[in-house]
Amino acid sequence: MGNYGIKISKVGSDVKTATDKNLILTSKYPIFKIHTIGTTTVTVPANSTVTQSTNVAHGLGFTPAAQVFVIVNEAGDIFKTNAQYGSGYANGYPAIGWFVDSNNITCYVKHGIAYGSDIVYTFNYIIFYERIL
Repeated sequence: MGNYGIKISKVGSDVKTATDKNLILTSKYPIFKIHTIGTTTVTVPANSTVTQSTNVAHGLGFTPAAQVFVIVNEAGDIFKTNAQYGSGYANGYPAIGWFVDSNNITCYVKHGIAYGSDIVYTFNYIIFYERIL
């Protein structure tokens, strides 16, 4: 094989002659490839403790790797859910999570206590072409 592809070298290393250990990025090895980047919302109505969820079809026919970040309208805080299946709720904090299967990415929220107004959760997701083994 020829010496071609995408390479980014560390400062002080010539990208044309750098060994792998002196490269920050090389397309020589597998890299996550993005299938879809999108946004969906889940609204928990006022005075509700029922789980609210939404599905987004990805159309891949297998369970892909994915990453999700969530924005809460009330505080504007951005956070990554703790693993694929989200975080549990305790002391009134909501359970916010997501999971992916061979058809959809599902984002959900469940409040442990009812709040006096609607709360909107914005899920920003990235779905990759790589399968989850």
